Amino acid sequence: MANLIILTTLLHPLDFQQLIRRGEVLNPSHQQYMYRLSQALLLHHQVTVLCLPPRLKMSKKIHIRPSIHRQKQGLFYQLPFLNLRFLRPLTLRWHARKYLRKFFKQTEGPTRMLIDGNSALAGWIAKPFRHHAKVISIGVLTDDPHQLSGNQLSMNRYYIGLHRHYQQYLALTKPLLKVYQVENKPHLLVPGLIEFPEGASRHPRPYLFFSGALYTRYGIESLIQGFLDLGKIDFDLLIAGYGPESAFVEKMSLTHRHLKFLGLLSPKETMKYQAGAYANINPRPLDETLDQVAIPSKVLDYLSSGVPTISTEHPFIKATFGDTLHWIETSSPDGIRVAILSFLKGDYALAQEKALKAQKIAQGLFGVERVAHALNDWINAIK
Repeated sequence: MANLIILTTLLHPLDFQQLIRRGEVLNPSHQQYMYRLSQALLLHHQVTVLCLPPRLKMSKKIHIRPSIHRQKQGLFYQLPFLNLRFLRPLTLRWHARKYLRKFFKQTEGPTRMLIDGNSALAGWIAKPFRHHAKVISIGVLTDDPHQLSGNQLSMNRYYIGLHRHYQQYLALTKPLLKVYQVENKPHLLVPGLIEFPEGASRHPRPYLFFSGALYTRYGIESLIQGFLDLGKIDFDLLIAGYGPESAFVEKMSLTHRHLKFLGLLSPKETMKYQAGAYANINPRPLDETLDQVAIPSKVLDYLSSGVPTISTEHPFIKATFGDTLHWIETSSPDGIRVAILSFLKGDYALAQEKALKAQKIAQGLFGVERVAHALNDWINAIK
């Protein structure tokens, strides 16, 4: 059993849920991947998660106290900080490095330290420890910084510079390793992690469900237009998420009674809506550059729900799951309308049968326990 530390923006689910309810805007997709990764590691190892919380824009408090959660043989420690724009990273760095110095002094043998590649702050904190005598540094790469919304070229270079000097890597895809120029370093690919929903949400009418970032480039406007172009149907479209198009989605939901906007949900709530849907839908247009380095995690979650999935094509998803999904041929509003109409007119019992087959494939490849065994073998082989 190895000692592991995860330096990350991940929050314990209870803390994440609390901040969502207070109106804070967080990234549920990355939260979900990193949390499931921690759960997979906890099955075989002692894990300390050092949580780097965001600046709390909805809170007037300046001194944010620490939060501690114990789980199995692990500890989630949300570090204290000053809730001010420039002082937050400085105070988190001070507390994190103080904790790490004490931890390494008291711990025998090497510690595997996983650093969240989505966080510049995590890379900054880890910098003096990545070649420490008691540390084996492991970068966790889940996103191409060039594809992160709002990142400027200088920030992309900064991310890559910070996170390309670790000894080992966990990554979503091989092209992502090339982005960071670390494809020749020891690594393990973990394309996805799934878990199964605990129950299903109820809704007065059958519904199609979308969850994700609300960006035009991810197809949200085309989805809404395609759905409305169906005319009179006995289904609702439920949308959950946050992004630049949130106001547009909310406005449309106020004028079209079959369109419901749920806002930003916690991962647990999202999974329940996925499990309760008539079908889950992914309208993201094919993007060769993005699709090489990224795998749409929401589609893997859709598939893990055991509910039929309607989706645009993605090379990895199509190669892995084949005809168990109902494919959207084009991501235009009319292409989405045609795909939904075709699905609704089809044999739903057959669609359910395919959905259960997809769920079984997803469980066999990306279930937390399945991935935990691969992680355990890899972690134990690191010297």
